[in-house]
Amino acid sequence: MHQLNQGSGQATFWQCRNCKDIVAVTHRDNGEERGSVVKTLLSKYTLQSSVKVSPKQLTSEAKPERWAMVWSKVVLE
Repeated sequence: MHQLNQGSGQATFWQCRNCKDIVAVTHRDNGEERGSVVKTLLSKYTLQSSVKVSPKQLTSEAKPERWAMVWSKVVLE
């Protein structure tokens, strides 16, 4: 995976080194990391409905607050 910082630079976008597609995004705030994956990568699983977000319409201050509401905690084992 390759890390990219875009837009306000607060989130890390994870890009596949082979196909160059963005596959996930993460953000660390107050010692907690949250993230989101591209739903089509998990198409064989039953998932909740997608949540539409418009990060370009949010201020830099509002983005982490919104991410905390719609992204999942990142668990690395």
